[in-house]
Amino acid sequence: IGYKADGDLRYVETSKPRGVDLVAVDPQLNRIAVENVTLNIIAQEYVSVLKKQENGNYVYESVLKERPAKSEKISVAASGYHYALPTEEPGNYVLELRDDQNRTLSKLRFSVVGHAAKTGALEKNAELEIKLNAKEYRAGDEIELSVTAPYSGYGLITIEREKVYGYSWFQTKTASSIQHIRLPQNFEGSGYVNVAFVRALDSKEIFVSPLSYGVVPFTANIEKRRLKIDLQTAAKAKPGEPLHIGYKTDRPSKIVIFAVDQGILQVTNYKTPNPLAYLFRKCALGVETAQIVDLIIPEFSLLRSLSAFGGDGGEVQKLNPFKRVTEKPVVFWSGIIDADTTAREVVYDVPDFFDGTLKIMAVGVSNETAGSADREALIRGPFVVTPSVPVLAAPGDEFEAGVTVANNVEGSGADAEVELRADTSPQLSIMGTPTQKLRIAEGHEQSAKFRFRVNDILGSGEIKFVARRNGIETRRRATLSVRPPVPYATDVRSGNFKKGNVDAQITRAIYSEFAKREAAVAALPLGLAHGLYVFLKDFPHGCSEQITSGAFCRLLLSDEADFGLSRAEVNTQLEKTFATLRRRQNDQGAFGYWAPETNEKISFNSVYVMDFLSAAKTAGFAPPADMFASGLRYLQKMVTLEPSTLADARTIAYGIYVLTREGVVTTNYILNLRDYLDKHQADIWQNDVTGVYLAGALKLLHKDKDADDLIGAYKIDKGSARDYNDFCQPLGANAQYIAILARAFPARLKQISAAEFEQILQPIGRGEFNTLSAAYAVSALKSYSHTIAQTLPELSIAEIHRDKREVTLTSGAKLLQRTVFSKDAIALRFKSAGRLSGPGAF
Repeated sequence: IGYKADGDLRYVETSKPRGVDLVAVDPQLNRIAVENVTLNIIAQEYVSVLKKQENGNYVYESVLKERPAKSEKISVAASGYHYALPTEEPGNYVLELRDDQNRTLSKLRFSVVGHAAKTGALEKNAELEIKLNAKEYRAGDEIELSVTAPYSGYGLITIEREKVYGYSWFQTKTASSIQHIRLPQNFEGSGYVNVAFVRALDSKEIFVSPLSYGVVPFTANIEKRRLKIDLQTAAKAKPGEPLHIGYKTDRPSKIVIFAVDQGILQVTNYKTPNPLAYLFRKCALGVETAQIVDLIIPEFSLLRSLSAFGGDGGEVQKLNPFKRVTEKPVVFWSGIIDADTTAREVVYDVPDFFDGTLKIMAVGVSNETAGSADREALIRGPFVVTPSVPVLAAPGDEFEAGVTVANNVEGSGADAEVELRADTSPQLSIMGTPTQKLRIAEGHEQSAKFRFRVNDILGSGEIKFVARRNGIETRRRATLSVRPPVPYATDVRSGNFKKGNVDAQITRAIYSEFAKREAAVAALPLGLAHGLYVFLKDFPHGCSEQITSGAFCRLLLSDEADFGLSRAEVNTQLEKTFATLRRRQNDQGAFGYWAPETNEKISFNSVYVMDFLSAAKTAGFAPPADMFASGLRYLQKMVTLEPSTLADARTIAYGIYVLTREGVVTTNYILNLRDYLDKHQADIWQNDVTGVYLAGALKLLHKDKDADDLIGAYKIDKGSARDYNDFCQPLGANAQYIAILARAFPARLKQISAAEFEQILQPIGRGEFNTLSAAYAVSALKSYSHTIAQTLPELSIAEIHRDKREVTLTSGAKLLQRTVFSKDAIALRFKSAGRLSGPGAF
C-alpha cells in the first residue's frame, strides 16, 4: 500500500486538516482492493527514567516509548482510500497499516505541532526539540517554529551565523508551543535559529536540567541568486556526427558546458553540479552562547558537577607493459565561454564508437547569480555492435569471440540482411571466413561467432567489426592485451674461473620487448654482485625485508666506482627507503613487514632493518635520528627476552651484535643468552651463525680470547643439516661469517682459500638465494674481494653466434667489465689475459 500526502507531514499545525491518499497494488503494480486492513496510530513519546552510571551516580535519561493512540479497520478500494490524519494533539506519530496476518503493509511518520503540555521529558542536559515550518525563506518572512521542552519556562530565540541578526524573548506555560521570529531584510544564505530555554522557577521538574537548548539550520533568499540557463539539444543523434548544443542565460555571464557518457556518471553516482548549494552551503556557527543559570539557580552547578563525562561520543603499482589500447571516455568540455540572452551553440563531434545516453550539463556564474542545468541526448546509430572479446591472451592461444548486432535501421523490414566483417591487427589472425551474412529484423538483434589465433607479436591486439547494409555501416573495435604467458622475471647466471676463459651457454629465449641482456666479468668475486644488484633492483615486491635488502645492496656498492652508482642517486633511493620504513615502525620502535605491528615478539625484521640503518649511518647516509633511536631502544628491550628456539636465539645474537656496533655495552645480554644456549642448544649453537654474531660482539667489547674461541668453532657449511629457515640459509649464513671476519677478524679472512670461498658462492650459481641472502652475499663479495685485490689483468667478454662466429663486446684492464649482448648470442665467452689473484667471476 502506497501513500501520497496532501501537504508536509513533517510540520502539521494543531487541528489543521491533513490527509493521505492510500492505494494498493499487486506485484505487477496493478491497482487492487484490499479488505480487512488494520490502521494503527502510534504516538512516540520520550519518558524520563532514572539510570545508574558506572561511577555509581544516578541520572535521568530520556527513552523513546511508543503508545497506541488509535486503531481501526479500513478497506482500501481499487480506486484508493482517503484518510484524514488526527491533528488534535501535538506530538510525533506513526501511521501503520497491517493485513489480517499482522504483516506490515505500509508505514509513515507525521508530526503535529502546537501548544500542549507534555508528559515526557527530554534527556538531562537536553537539546530542545525544534521544528521549522519551512527549510527556505525570503528576507522579511516570519519564521514559525515548534518548540518542545521538558518543562514550562522562558526562552530566547536568535537568528545567528557569524553574528546575531535578530532575537525574540518568549514565555510559555506549556512544554510544547509555537513561536515566531521575523527574518531581517538584509539576510541571505544559510543561518541558524538558536533557542535557549530556562526552566520556570515554579516548575516541578526540579530533577531535570534547568537549561535546555537547540539549534536548527535554514536558508534564505536562494532563488534571488539563481542564474537561469536555457540548454537546448537534439533528443536523438547518431554516432560520429556533430551534436549541436544551444545555450543562453537570462543575463550576461560565464558558462561551462560539458557532456559525459551516462554510464560513466552512474559508476560514481555523479550529479549535475549545484553552485548555489556550494556557495550557500551550511556555514559554521560563529556565535558562542554563554549562560548564567548557575547564578540564577545555584543548585544547577551541583547537578552539573555530578554529570558523567566520557569520550567524544560519537606502493608503486605494477602496470601491464602490454596493456590493450581502449577507447577514450566519451567526455566533452567547452571551457569557459560567454553567455547572455542571445542564443549560441557549441558543437561536439560524438565518437563513432559510442551508443548510449549522453548527459549534457552547464554551470554558469554572473556577478550576482549562479546556476546549472542539464539535458540528455540519446546517441544511437543504424546498428549497435557489441563484441565480447577476452581482455588478454598469449601467443599461440586460440579463442572464440561473440558479436551481437542490433538492427536500428528504420524501414529495413522483418528479414533484413546485414553483412558483418572482422579485420585484425598483426597480433591476431582470423581462423575461417572473415565475413558473415546475418538476417536481423528491424528492432531486433542477432549474435555471431568468429575464431581467432594469437600470433607471436606482443602488444595491443585489435579486432574491427563492421556491420553494413545498403551502404549504411557501423564500426566497432575490440582490443586485447597480447602478452607472454609468464611474468617478467630476472634470470641471474653466475660462475667463476681461475685462468684462461670460460663459456656460459644462453639457454633462455626471451621476447625483445622490455628485454635486458647484460653480462659482466670481474677479476675478483665482486663481479658476482652485479647480477645480484640487478636481481634486487628489479624485485617486484616490497615488504620491509625486501626493500631493505635492495637498499642494503645499493649502499654496499655506492663506493664501488665500477658499478656506476652516484652518491646523489644512492642518497635519493635511501631517503625513499627510510620514509617507507618509518611508516612501518610502531611506537615501540619495532618494524613491521607491511605496516606497524603491535605484538611484542623477537623480530628478525627489526634487527635486520637496524643493521641496515647502522651501516647507512656509518657510510654517511644518516637515517632520521628519532627513528634510529627508537629502533635501538626496541633492540635493547628485545634482547632481554627469553628465546624458545635456536632461531629466536640467533635473532637475539644478531641484535646484540648490532647494538654492540652502536656502542652499547652488551656483556650482560651475552651472558644471559649463553646461559640459554649452553642449557638448551649446547651441541649446535657454536657451529651456527649465532656463535659468529656473539664472537663479533665480544671482539668489539675487546674480549679477544672468548671471541677467538667462538669464531674458530664455526666451519663453512659443506651441506651439513643445520637449522635453516627463510631468514637463515647457507648462502646468507656463510656470507655473514665472511662480513664479520672482515670487520672484526681480518687476519682470519686472509686465510680463507679460494676453494672455500667458491663453496660459499655455489648457491648463487644454482639460483638458490632470496633477497635477504643476496644482500648478505654482496657484503661478503665486497669484503673478500678487497682483501685479495692485486694488479688487475685484462678482461674481455665475447658472444658466440650459431655459426661459431665470436664477436668481442668489451675488453680492458678494469676490476669490472660490463656490456650488453644481442639476441643472436647462444653463448658468452669470458676471458682473462693474465693470472688472477683470486677466482674471477662472471
